Amino acid sequence: LWNNDAFHNQKNKEASFIHPWSNYFSMVLFTIACSAGIYWQLHDPSLTWKAVTSILIVACPCSLLLSATFTFGNLMRIVGRKGLYLKNANVIERLSTADTIVFDKTGTLTTNERSAIHYHGKLLSHPDMMLIKAVATQSSHPLSKSISSWNEWQFEDEKISIDFYQEIPGRGIQARSHHKTIRLGKMDFVCDERWFFSGMQDEGTNVHVSIDGLYKGKFQLQQAYRDGIFDMIQQLSRSHTSIHILSGDNDREKTYLENKIGQEVNFHFNKNPEEKLSFIQSLQKNGKKVIMVGDGLNDAGALQQSDVGIAVTDQSNYFTPACDAILEGTSLSKLNKLIQLAKSGKTIVAISFAVSIAYNIVGMYFSTQALLSPLIAAILMPASTISIIVLTYAAARVVSFKL
Repeated sequence: LWNNDAFHNQKNKEASFIHPWSNYFSMVLFTIACSAGIYWQLHDPSLTWKAVTSILIVACPCSLLLSATFTFGNLMRIVGRKGLYLKNANVIERLSTADTIVFDKTGTLTTNERSAIHYHGKLLSHPDMMLIKAVATQSSHPLSKSISSWNEWQFEDEKISIDFYQEIPGRGIQARSHHKTIRLGKMDFVCDERWFFSGMQDEGTNVHVSIDGLYKGKFQLQQAYRDGIFDMIQQLSRSHTSIHILSGDNDREKTYLENKIGQEVNFHFNKNPEEKLSFIQSLQKNGKKVIMVGDGLNDAGALQQSDVGIAVTDQSNYFTPACDAILEGTSLSKLNKLIQLAKSGKTIVAISFAVSIAYNIVGMYFSTQALLSPLIAAILMPASTISIIVLTYAAARVVSFKL
């Protein structure tokens, strides 16, 4: 499903950096073989077919192909064991060339597992509480998941039928059940009576609720940041990577984040999904190679637009086709090491590619002089392929030890 044509775009069709080299392999090979054949036909015809067949056998395009294929396939397996699941091998190359990383905040840098929730507002009836929980359960947004799992819900779960449900990215949820209409989300979304909000300050991370157009109150969430997140961002920043934090929340936590991460990080608050997408586009227009790290629905446009879109999830069955990679929330603190592993992969490919080219040059040097028999060439050809496999496997294992 992930690689279905419906979800393809140009960034998933880009050829590997070795393809321009390998495209000329056959042309160069046949040119050398024909030249050697003509030479020996003029000087010693008895050696013509020995030289030509040795050249064609000893030349090994397999080792060139396997330089990238086996290295990236092995790296995909390694990072998958570490909680990063890649759409295809091209993602590794794009990870290695990125120079800008944009993080969403809520649900990405924060986790709903340790969120402290406080309700402020009118007393909720038992049916209203069941309705709020049932609607919040329908959503995959991290704030909704926090509310649905709130330990203050002191009632047995009962089946609530939802007649209508709509989730508006960056705004909230509206639903209907048994002729009751409920809205959860931002302050100016939950109630049609906009004048009601004049003079109100929506500070912190809040989810407001209204039922049948009447404002009930708000759930105030104090979100906890994932373990190791701040150290990871600092390490990325020290590696000359430009870091941006892009959030739909207000800037109440800006000072706290600056003290934890540093002044080098760029903060952008109060951004809706369309503005997040436009921000990624503006970076790319300035020549930046962008990694977007988000949590799914609200960031879908930005994930799709970025050079590499990484969706962070705390549920193994959660999936968004707009992304290029899925990262388990517990592995987000290792993102800097995973990116370094991707960069090492490109280096491994370049080294094995150079070794393969050197093998072909040496083999054809002896073949063109008719010093190499076709039988020996037939032995050397698979031997070179096996050596490339061993080299790439061993190198990938070595660089992965840091994880």
